[in-house]
Amino acid sequence: MTAQVLQVAVVDYGASNLHSVLGALDRAARTAGVEARVRLVDRAGGLDGADAVVVPGVGSFAAAMEALEGSGLAGDLRAAAARGLPVLGICLGLQVLLEGGDEGGPRPGLGLVPGWVRALPPGLKNPHMGWNRVLPVRADPLLPRGARPFYAYFAHSYAADGVPPGMVAAVCRHGTFTFPAAIRSGSIFAVQFHPERSAPWGDAIFAGFLRGAARGVAPVAGER
Repeated sequence: MTAQVLQVAVVDYGASNLHSVLGALDRAARTAGVEARVRLVDRAGGLDGADAVVVPGVGSFAAAMEALEGSGLAGDLRAAAARGLPVLGICLGLQVLLEGGDEGGPRPGLGLVPGWVRALPPGLKNPHMGWNRVLPVRADPLLPRGARPFYAYFAHSYAADGVPPGMVAAVCRHGTFTFPAAIRSGSIFAVQFHPERSAPWGDAIFAGFLRGAARGVAPVAGER
């Protein structure tokens, strides 16, 4: 970290509701008591000097990966994760972290987390949009209520499949279908919902992420 100011890079690949995410990070920094400089990154080299990375996203998996690969940010994100930089993925930003996905035709993802992105099963309301309950399945410092359920805002037609159980921090039930709602893999924490639209629970996730990054390491179980 440089001069006690947390450098937070928000990845802009043309598929993000960036205004809401930037506003949520600003609020969270004040709540967490963290001095943070938040900047948008849209090209290779933009992650240089970052202490933490946020990958938001709304849109298509295939288009997102095409943009990330084309800009050179895909390689930068893989390198950042390999260095152990704290990474927060949001909605489509969770999905691109996986090995690949079917939306827009099968194609590889960033490959940072095992699993594949598949369409929600037939017979369910699609897209899954609105508030739903998130059910923690194991301890993680970024879950806003510990082991207790909380509500979050979802907007998606695809979900992660095949993620190792030990990496699933929380799940959500949509009708008869249960899917990962939060994933932890080392310094990576990613959620299928939109914390920037999830009121106090989402704000708590952003604040916890910034606190952990400000300590110079990714949060570990048991820290709050």
